[in-house]
Amino acid sequence: MGALQLDFGPGRVSSDGLPPAKRSSFWREALGPHVALDMEPLDGKSFCCKATIRTLPGLNVSLIGSCTGVAARRTRECIATDGNDDFVLLIPVTGNVTASQLGRDVGAAEGGGIALLNADPSLMQYMPSAQCLVVCMPPALLMPLVPSLEAARAVPRGSDAMRLLTGYLRLIWEDGRIESAETRHAVSHHIQDLVALVVGVTGDARECIEARGMRAARLKAIKADILDRLDHPGLGIAAVAARNGVTPRYIQLLFKGEGTTFTQFVLRQRLARAHRLLSDPRLTDRTISMLATQAGFDDISYFNRSFRKSYFATPSDIREKARLQNVK
Repeated sequence: MGALQLDFGPGRVSSDGLPPAKRSSFWREALGPHVALDMEPLDGKSFCCKATIRTLPGLNVSLIGSCTGVAARRTRECIATDGNDDFVLLIPVTGNVTASQLGRDVGAAEGGGIALLNADPSLMQYMPSAQCLVVCMPPALLMPLVPSLEAARAVPRGSDAMRLLTGYLRLIWEDGRIESAETRHAVSHHIQDLVALVVGVTGDARECIEARGMRAARLKAIKADILDRLDHPGLGIAAVAARNGVTPRYIQLLFKGEGTTFTQFVLRQRLARAHRLLSDPRLTDRTISMLATQAGFDDISYFNRSFRKSYFATPSDIREKARLQNVK
């Protein structure tokens, strides 16, 4: 997957720019509102670590990127300090991560994960250049779905649930801020469902989650795939299904759940892109057919008909407004 260049906004913490002697204490103070940890460098090197933290209803999601190897200890003193008993899922994006808890030693690389419990002492080690997504939430959110939460448990790599969870977190991060409270709650529920699937559920709980979290994550990934290839005239449901490891029928059912179809979604997105291009005063030197092609249309007559029906104006009308704006 490669290193993620992500930024969730105000929740950024970095030891850069601080004297080496003050970095560990600064880090513990900065993370104090979330979880108490004793941080120290591996191999006696100068401590250096960065993190971006996003709080959603009921959970925290962090991206930890260590410039040097870092050991994070959760001691009994730390546990007594904050009383945090969260369930923690470590997901390496690049590099390797190891953890020890209750006499168990586990490790994970890209595509896998490690489950921990903040209620027990632990040691997490981020190898040099490692980058890791960390999801924390109260155990009570998972217990109805996952009756048994084990400490220091390795999560197998390559599962559909892990791939979907990692992809969903990545898409959310790249989308930027989530302004709507309703959307924040929905995103939180989707993450909880996917984490439960990663940890392991069976029976009715699995069916319930697949009807919510997995479908939402798959649909978001499919939409992102479509938007990435919107300018391909041959964009079709069969190719999208193959890239996402599902059937065309499954994609049809996902869009049906939103009251639309694959074809309608593609058309709306192409028309919206064409409208943005036509409205851009910097692009008035390009012909309408060029911009229509850039938006993914290979039939200009069909484009003109669909555009008028959607915007109650011709492409030329929108282009003229852009020209007038450019003159001003």
